[in-house]
Amino acid sequence: MKVLIVDDSHNVAETIADYLELEGMVIDCAYHGEAALKLASENHYDVIIMDIMMPKLDGISAVRKLREEVQCPTPILFLTAKDRLDDKIAAFQAGGDDYLVKPFAMQELSLRLNALASR
Repeated sequence: MKVLIVDDSHNVAETIADYLELEGMVIDCAYHGEAALKLASENHYDVIIMDIMMPKLDGISAVRKLREEVQCPTPILFLTAKDRLDDKIAAFQAGGDDYLVKPFAMQELSLRLNALASR
């Protein structure tokens, strides 16, 4: 499975990447929404992990552009510290498929990614 991780924290992205690579996944990382748009338009991913609070282009706006402008059908899991219902509603309305709040269990993230990719 090929996964794009989009998170402005290099430490968070690298920790997730290390774990998922041990699970046999192939990982690319982007550190802001604009880089995510570029990578997603040039490559095929089975799942995208998207943070919300990022520089240049936030995750909600990036997903909206992925869905509307790039026509990207890839399942997207929001992975964020934002835990309010309004944040979740905005994420799903932008085109997100799942939502997981930080902190989280790596095993749960892996299970959710596999479920999204198998749809």
